Amino acid sequence: TQAFPTRQSLRHYHMSMIIMSILSILFTLGLILYKNPVSPSSPAFMPIVLRRGVAIIAMLLAAFANTTATLTFQSLTNNRIITPSLFGFDALYGLIQTLMVMILGVDTFSSSHNLVTFVLGIILMMALSL
Repeated sequence: TQAFPTRQSLRHYHMSMIIMSILSILFTLGLILYKNPVSPSSPAFMPIVLRRGVAIIAMLLAAFANTTATLTFQSLTNNRIITPSLFGFDALYGLIQTLMVMILGVDTFSSSHNLVTFVLGIILMMALSL
């Protein structure tokens, strides 16, 4: 079977992608410019735009990581319906991080080496997901 059996379905796909691309650009501009407290001619405008740009890049990275995790999970299980969220792995990760902060304390958790907390989180995720 082909991905696009007819020319109409291919054209529909291209139009959908063009519309979604235009909407994503408009929404990105909206996130950057909406309720900006200073005028564009002010010198304080660019630092605000740059700070919001960093937030948008963080959102894109999180979306990419989520997509990659879902595709990997679906490939490993050979099932296109199952997602990590369906099994609650994202909630389990949040629970483990919260428990680590509560048990270790904020100062210990934030001052500890990132590799140590990462490995501890992985060990707990593997143990609790079994």
